[in-house]
Amino acid sequence: MTPDNARILADFGLRASDLIGEGGESLVYALGTSHVLRLPKRHPFDPRSRRRLQAFLAGIHGRLPFETPLIEEIGPNEAYTIEPRVPGKPMAEFLRAANDDLRDHALRNYVAAIDAFRTIEFPHLPYGHILAGHPVNAGDWRTFVRDSLSRFRTVNRVAIAGAVGDPYRLFDKAADMIDQLPQHPPKYLVHGDYFPGNVLLAPDLSIAGVIDFGPFTVAGDPVLDLAGGDVGEELERLGEHGGDSHPRVERLSRMLEHHLDPAPDVPPAEPALDGVALEGDGSGGGGLQTDHDTSQRGLPASRLPYQTQGLAGVEGQIDPPDGGHRPGARPKDLVDRAELKQ
Repeated sequence: MTPDNARILADFGLRASDLIGEGGESLVYALGTSHVLRLPKRHPFDPRSRRRLQAFLAGIHGRLPFETPLIEEIGPNEAYTIEPRVPGKPMAEFLRAANDDLRDHALRNYVAAIDAFRTIEFPHLPYGHILAGHPVNAGDWRTFVRDSLSRFRTVNRVAIAGAVGDPYRLFDKAADMIDQLPQHPPKYLVHGDYFPGNVLLAPDLSIAGVIDFGPFTVAGDPVLDLAGGDVGEELERLGEHGGDSHPRVERLSRMLEHHLDPAPDVPPAEPALDGVALEGDGSGGGGLQTDHDTSQRGLPASRLPYQTQGLAGVEGQIDPPDGGHRPGARPKDLVDRAELKQ
């Protein structure tokens, strides 16, 4: 633990044992029952990216049929953030212990929940990364997928070669499949790191929350979120349990096929004027848009395997860059640390 993090924990009356989660870049500590304290693992959070993430999270909050994170306070020098705790049981833990019927039920909800991302659209942004410090962006979806895959190959070519083979030959095969993608699908919200480790379940196995939006979050086709995470979880279990797990992979494949409807091509939107405009008041060209009624955080009934009636929602607002507070949330200077530690 860095000396700065040790000091911050002491200031909040926390101990190292209060750690409840850990990601690639941050450590998460319980701050009472309603909030968490997030600390950077090695270096302070980048101020520009942290403010941009704060505005983005405020903008999507309340627009989906499950909870998403918020950043209520950013500490001095971006040393920490305070965030409401997102409710739910980690899906990855559930999948490791559940029987096949319960796993299938949870996975159906997991796959279907991706449809929710189609209720948030970014028509004036380019295709590609929304929050990344070094984004890949393009004027069409195929070019973005091809360019981002090319970057991935370049950065990870040694690991790819050791695990699965020649990365350049694999890239050539992928390029043929990329040509079959729609060129100008609607620019919907794509989580970008959607896998059971970032999904929280309610007691009835519906999706309670989705966390960890960040550098991989994209404006584009949410079908991208079907690739990787869920299949990887099943293949990991297949490796642990041998041939008896094959039916699980086959059932999951059928679930995925049911949701792989090709996205329509649409005429290109007017070009983005100011890149990722997430740091204004929401009135600029990059503001979030939705073509669904946001008074109820539900999806079109024909696309949902579970009911969402009665889930009241609040229209998300994009926060100003000076740390102004979202309507309904307390300003950061009113966050009572003593209260949070109760």
